[in-house]
Amino acid sequence: MLKKSMVFLALSSLFVLSACSDDATNAYVVKVSDIVELHGEIDNREHFEQFFEHEQQGKDDTIRIVRYTIEGNPILYIYPFENNKIQVTIDNK
Repeated sequence: MLKKSMVFLALSSLFVLSACSDDATNAYVVKVSDIVELHGEIDNREHFEQFFEHEQQGKDDTIRIVRYTIEGNPILYIYPFENNKIQVTIDNK
């Protein structure tokens, strides 16, 4: 009986660890150019201002804004400005 319990525990542990490792490989990595908003605090605001200037001048540019949920999960907002249009992509994986 103890042997069956140990095998079950080992298999359960492997299942849990394999599920966690998948999340770790998809982890978000901060880029130097990212504009990061964390509960009201904004880092790299100057990059946003530069993007706004480029948009006013008609120059193509892209920014990526990262906002964190209360739980600490990142949501990425990607704004490419090309041909006088801004497209929005939201990545909340």
